[in-house]
Amino acid sequence: MATTPTSPARHFPAASRQRTSRQRLRQLVRTHPLGAFFGVTFAFSWVCEIVAFGVLDLDFVIGVFPAIWGPALGAYVVIRTRDGSAGVHAWLRRLLLWRVDWRLYLSRWELCPGL
Repeated sequence: MATTPTSPARHFPAASRQRTSRQRLRQLVRTHPLGAFFGVTFAFSWVCEIVAFGVLDLDFVIGVFPAIWGPALGAYVVIRTRDGSAGVHAWLRRLLLWRVDWRLYLSRWELCPGL
């Protein structure tokens, strides 16, 4: 008697639904990258702000620090979803490319506290 392979969706319907919703979310990010960037950026930043000031009642300087990473997180999510790890490596390579002499950066860091 020959057996026929059964699909995992028949035995695990929740896993199949999760996979499909994940695929839909990836497709949404691929078709609307700018909207996904702003969505992730604002969601992360606002959740950080609500937790920092509404729940923990932190000082402004300490509370706003995690929220400033929202745009970087949004860019990472969109680039990782659209281009994979090769896109993230290219993005980080461009981000860390120094085009100006290091003394100029050092002078700016010395001037900032004086302002």
